[in-house]
Amino acid sequence: MDVMEVKRIPCPGSLLVCGWMFFFLAGLHGQEGPRIRAFEVRGLTRTRLSVVEPYYRPFVGRPYAEFSADGLIQDLRKLGIFNPEIQVFPQAPPEENGDVDVVIVLEEKWTLLPFPFAAATSSGKLYGGLAFIESNFLGYNKKMYALGMLSTRGWRGMLGYADPSLLGSDLAYNGLFSGGVNEREFADEDGDPWQNFETTDIILRSGLTWKASETIRLGIGAGFLDFDVNGGFESKFPPPASARLAQGALSFQYDDLYYDSVLVSGLLFKAQYERFFPLSADTLAFSQYGAALSYQKKIFGDHRLGFSAEGLYIPGAPLVMEPDISGRILNTLPDDLVADSAASARVSFEYLLSSFSWGAFTVQGIYEAGVFSLDGGCPSYAQGPGGGLRVYLAKIALPAFGLDVYYNVQTGRTNASMRMGLSF
Repeated sequence: MDVMEVKRIPCPGSLLVCGWMFFFLAGLHGQEGPRIRAFEVRGLTRTRLSVVEPYYRPFVGRPYAEFSADGLIQDLRKLGIFNPEIQVFPQAPPEENGDVDVVIVLEEKWTLLPFPFAAATSSGKLYGGLAFIESNFLGYNKKMYALGMLSTRGWRGMLGYADPSLLGSDLAYNGLFSGGVNEREFADEDGDPWQNFETTDIILRSGLTWKASETIRLGIGAGFLDFDVNGGFESKFPPPASARLAQGALSFQYDDLYYDSVLVSGLLFKAQYERFFPLSADTLAFSQYGAALSYQKKIFGDHRLGFSAEGLYIPGAPLVMEPDISGRILNTLPDDLVADSAASARVSFEYLLSSFSWGAFTVQGIYEAGVFSLDGGCPSYAQGPGGGLRVYLAKIALPAFGLDVYYNVQTGRTNASMRMGLSF
């Protein structure tokens, strides 16, 4: 019977090395310090705990050193339903190897906002109406809104719904219904009309976006649009053809914004591609391309320097769907100026005048320049300075409203616009 010989490979100092590694790893474990045992959320009255819980729950049981209070505050500010002055702190000073409880103190904004509105444009258009906005429906952070508006050019109704976390997932949903009767008038840079007609229109849109990472969202969408030109309307010009279309959309968003107590800073980029498919004989298929970039930088304390650019290109769009770019792409242009290609860039400086427990006042100086054209014609240019006043609100879920005034260097005209409910 053969005997198998087992040969041992010498390893000098192996016991010493293994022992050293054991104590080293044990030392690392001991250096983790206290762990988070639980979170206590204070201040919720209408909002469900399930809205806040996904942002802190992953840190339960983890070392306190890995937890960022500022990161949690950023996540909660982005929801838009809490006063930006959020407090996050340990209930007691963390001990060397003990557990720690973390307290989150929130103040809910008032989210149900019925408000009347009225305004006038530089071309003499008057409009007013009533809007209802609920930014925290049943306490689940769902957005619902309804609007009814009358103007000197018609009427419009609108219903919308948005869910930033569909069934608690990384998917967000939004849907929109809009309809009404609208008299459209197209004008040149001097405000002289060259087309007018009246439509009865219906717009249905629905979309999903997916949170691919902390900064990137990808989206798809679909829609139905019906623009019926009213034949009985007395027009000074031959009316365009009606259009009925189905819509598909793809979108990309990069969001690296930092939410301070008043002003937002950082980088935001959005791009969208839309394809329109004809459902009526008088319309051809066409595409729409759009992109917008914004970068805001805090300087001199709580003030803000900004740069933004925006572009729109819609080759082959029917006349009834040509977009009004005044106030959308270029603020220095008068009302009712349409184009199927436009681009603009602007620099701004926003100065924080004063802040209070309910909000803050700022003033803003702007310089804007851009180019636009219609149906492939010769490009036109617009540029000029502007300025405005902003009011930011901390206790109600209407982020800001403001009034801007712009001067067009090319035409010598002054245009004013009002913005409401937007994050500036």
